[in-house]
Amino acid sequence: MDVLSPSGAVSASVDPDDGAQAGQVVLVRPKDVRVLIAEDNTVNQRVVLKQLAKLGFAADAVANGLEVLSALQRVPYNIIIMDCQMPEMDGYEVTRRIRGSGRESYIHLRSAPYIVALTANALPGDRERCFEAGMNDYLTKPLRRGDLEAVLQRALLKVGPAAPAAPLESSGEVLDRSILDGLRELREPDQPDPLVELIELFLRDARPRLERMSAAAQAGDWPGLGANAHSLKGSANNLGARRLSSLCATLEKQGKANDGAQASATLAEVQSEFEKVELALKDEQQK
Repeated sequence: MDVLSPSGAVSASVDPDDGAQAGQVVLVRPKDVRVLIAEDNTVNQRVVLKQLAKLGFAADAVANGLEVLSALQRVPYNIIIMDCQMPEMDGYEVTRRIRGSGRESYIHLRSAPYIVALTANALPGDRERCFEAGMNDYLTKPLRRGDLEAVLQRALLKVGPAAPAAPLESSGEVLDRSILDGLRELREPDQPDPLVELIELFLRDARPRLERMSAAAQAGDWPGLGANAHSLKGSANNLGARRLSSLCATLEKQGKANDGAQASATLAEVQSEFEKVELALKDEQQK
């Protein structure tokens, strides 16, 4: 029987195909497994990496599905946190390739990786689509540490140990206070506030991205506008800028639909809301 220990380690029965005797019990701890994050947004990557570190997991990050496949050729990752929408190859396709490849294609893997979907969508049918592609579990953005911890505990019940390593106050209406507090809780003793770092990353990316969105609108490149809105949507959501994220989601749909008139109007709302978010985030940096 699988048993969770107070330390977060998991006792799991081992499959005899993995080289152990049937019924043998192995203690699986966070430090015994390797985690790969597949996420094209830099801010999102950093959030997940910090949350995993707080939970005792070491992880690497890649930006698209092709990089996932390449990473699996080099390292026997046990758990993959897979963004569903990525450039080059999305999470659904890379998961299907992993599940359909057989062990021979990934000679470093002792067993199939446990794949967790990470998606900004929470619509009926999204969860089923993830499972149909071959994913094992499901998380939505913005990612909360409690949800991540629960999923990882379930994952530890299914994976074996890794092989030895090869060489809102004034900003209350603009920002979700619970998200900001959750990010601040990731702070380690004698280390910088991770929220400050994430705000710097967000603002450094957002301004140029908004400029590209404006240029795309002027050029009538509505799909390009939508693609940039998708990226800004994810970053804003992770920092609790829910209205900005929602406006970007609307803009993304309008861009995909080549609805120039509506997209132009929504872009103006996005720009206005970003000004409020920027002020609120800068205020947070001073706390």
